[in-house]
Amino acid sequence: MRPLRAIAATLGLLVVGAGLAFAYSSTTAAHAGPAENVISARLPWASIRLPNLPSQVAIHVPTITPTSLPAATATPVVRADPMRRVVPPPVFDGQSAVILDVDSGRWLYLFNPHDRRTPASVTKIFTAMVAADLMGLDRVVTVPAAAVQLPPDSTLMGLSAGEQVTVRQLLYGVFLNSGNDAAEALARAVTTRDAFIGLINAKAARLGLNDTHFANPTGLDSPDHYTTAFDLALAARYLDSHYPALAAIASTQALVIPATATHKQYVLSNLNKLLKTYPGVTGLKTGWTGIAGGCLDATATRGGHHLIAVLLGSRVRAGWSPAHPVTSRSMPGFIELVDLGYTFPGGRRLFGSVSFRVAERERVALVGANGVGKTTLLRLVAEDDGEHEGLIRVIGRLARMPQLVHQPGSEVTVRELLLGQAPVEFLRAGSSLLAAERRMAADPTESTGAAYAEAVHHWGELGGYDLEISWNAASVAAVRAPIAEAGARPAATLSGGELKRLLLEALFRSDADVLLLDEPDNFLDVTGKEWLEAELLRSRKTILYISHDREFLANTTTQVVTLEAMGSWTHPESFATYDEARQKRLRNLEEDHRRYREQREALVAAMKEFKRRAAISPKFASRAQASETRLRHFDERTPPPDLPADQRVTIRLEGGRTGTIALRLKGLGFPGLVQSFSAEVLFGQRLAILGRNGTGKSHFLRLLAGEAVEHTGDCVLGARVQVGYFSQVHDTPALSGRRPLDILQRRGLDRTKAMGTLRRYELDQAFEVPFEKLSGGQQARLQILLLEVDGSTMLALDEPTDNLDVASADALEFALANYQGTIIAATHDRWFLKSFERFLIFQGDGRVTERDEPGWL
Repeated sequence: MRPLRAIAATLGLLVVGAGLAFAYSSTTAAHAGPAENVISARLPWASIRLPNLPSQVAIHVPTITPTSLPAATATPVVRADPMRRVVPPPVFDGQSAVILDVDSGRWLYLFNPHDRRTPASVTKIFTAMVAADLMGLDRVVTVPAAAVQLPPDSTLMGLSAGEQVTVRQLLYGVFLNSGNDAAEALARAVTTRDAFIGLINAKAARLGLNDTHFANPTGLDSPDHYTTAFDLALAARYLDSHYPALAAIASTQALVIPATATHKQYVLSNLNKLLKTYPGVTGLKTGWTGIAGGCLDATATRGGHHLIAVLLGSRVRAGWSPAHPVTSRSMPGFIELVDLGYTFPGGRRLFGSVSFRVAERERVALVGANGVGKTTLLRLVAEDDGEHEGLIRVIGRLARMPQLVHQPGSEVTVRELLLGQAPVEFLRAGSSLLAAERRMAADPTESTGAAYAEAVHHWGELGGYDLEISWNAASVAAVRAPIAEAGARPAATLSGGELKRLLLEALFRSDADVLLLDEPDNFLDVTGKEWLEAELLRSRKTILYISHDREFLANTTTQVVTLEAMGSWTHPESFATYDEARQKRLRNLEEDHRRYREQREALVAAMKEFKRRAAISPKFASRAQASETRLRHFDERTPPPDLPADQRVTIRLEGGRTGTIALRLKGLGFPGLVQSFSAEVLFGQRLAILGRNGTGKSHFLRLLAGEAVEHTGDCVLGARVQVGYFSQVHDTPALSGRRPLDILQRRGLDRTKAMGTLRRYELDQAFEVPFEKLSGGQQARLQILLLEVDGSTMLALDEPTDNLDVASADALEFALANYQGTIIAATHDRWFLKSFERFLIFQGDGRVTERDEPGWL
């Protein structure tokens, strides 16, 4: 397991229940077991045995104050706490580890705490403290040549000899980039290098760290360079309490130091990835050498408790480079929501009291009506920006794919699109690299060349080229071209299905432990959906996803969570049994409500009767009072949950009579994509356009809609044919920035009629929301509504069910069955295909053929 993630998992085990009650609380000492249960904390966890005590293990030492640190030879003890439930021991790949509760002074976990080990760049904690002691933070330092004459595998801030930078800037280089050049510059600015080494050893001795000795200020391996996990935890506690400025620097995720007359620009990114992947982590320092292995001294705040965790001697360098091939093994991912609620800034309540869990390697589908808040919920889980009620807890590295992976009109390239889905540190570094490349191409000077070289170096140090290896594999699989070739292509030149497949390929190849996928099956052809089903079933990641494809859901889910207006309901099995279970739940809820009403009506009737009798005879007064009390107690009980409101979308697509031949195609072709073909479509026919992604289906439908599409041959509409077009990607510039009510009023509907029409499509609550801010399902319903309002005699539909929930898709199918006109639709919805009678197949080799059955494409 990766050392950073091992610490994350270890810390995660210490958080219990809603409200984040800390497992090792201050009550541990009060509930300690008898003396015979006290054992040595120097034993590995697996050796600990506490007979007859089904309890959690905690470790207790006297409270430590920064000015009076205990000697490293102090022997903490393990005590059993019968008031706490058992938490499994931490699992990690390392030679020694400790966890310290800073506030109480309790050692929560000790594993080989006093083993002397080389700490790699964690050494720089001491270099930073001594430099701050003797120089302050604002002194200007001239970088000596010796500071940048380092071994070739050194981690660097990127200093050049003769540059002038402040101590504060060098400390950022020490803590973020783990720059050996910055540490050497600090040491030589204080005194000679050898004298500085004496100073950091004296600092350790003053802190009572008797198992610590340093041979250099950077952490390079040496027989005389060692410390212990125990000592490092105490040092971290001292730094955290005595050096708030250093703690703040260590918690910085990334920093750009602008160029000045005395130094170049520095783009710094913190190698401590826990700052992004584990909520609550606040610092401190990572380290790695071939001999030391992976090392980490981390600080975190969870549930009101301040923790320090140290790990030394991991066998892999995992974690520093998130895309490194060595780190491709996933750790268990986990999602938990407790009483999550969200209200729009304007005050409209979207949902509340949503609680569910997605356990390790589960595939959980989030379903519900369009507009109920599914996409918003995924955004909240991904960002957890505090704009919500309740608790969101995620363990593991998280990646998210939005519903629309490419905004219409955007000019981004394929490479930029992939970069946009990468973790934030890669996004920043990659964006800086692209910008530096463009500046150098436009103005090839020594300055722009140096900036480009620095950006390349930073990208490589971060692990960017390892990330590009996975991009290349994804590109070859999705668009049959290497990233070197496909990366510069405008993303708009790929079909919706190709874009989805590309990003999904990249996500499944990533080291993310948790995936949030918003309608990942949209735009995929049947072959693509089968591939996605196989990937989901094969993946070891924890996945929460939204979909409306009933067959896809039945084939892939382990659980189904239904998001409702004021809560959620979890079906603990596959979607294959969902409908039956949901109907049973609704029947049970209705029965609960019936019983509740009957019981209350009986209590009210009894109270009224006894009050009537009490008015006649005082002997009934006590019974009247008792009946009133019973009713009050009944009303204080929690009533049954509200019945979820049925979705009632009503679609009225009328159509109209046209000539017998509604469409004649003669020698129609799309250069470089579709060979010429001919066909006739008669009035009232239902023609499905099938084929893999990128075979020209959308080109054909856009041509029917009257758009300017390069083609050869003829496409002739019959008499009285008026085409109503539904866009696959909701690419409708005429609607951008406009609100549903305004759109309808511009089409001649007064406010009352417009609101009534919106209500039939369940869009009345979103009447003032700009089109691009609507959910994908709401955008789809609005497009269908406009087909109804504008009128048509032929419908050209490009994947109309992709974003529709099950109820809306059923309503559309019912409306199309009663439509008095011709329907031509491109679709990969295997359920929706059942209503069509002709099938035009766009083959991958450019040919177009016709079948009587859809077949499997």
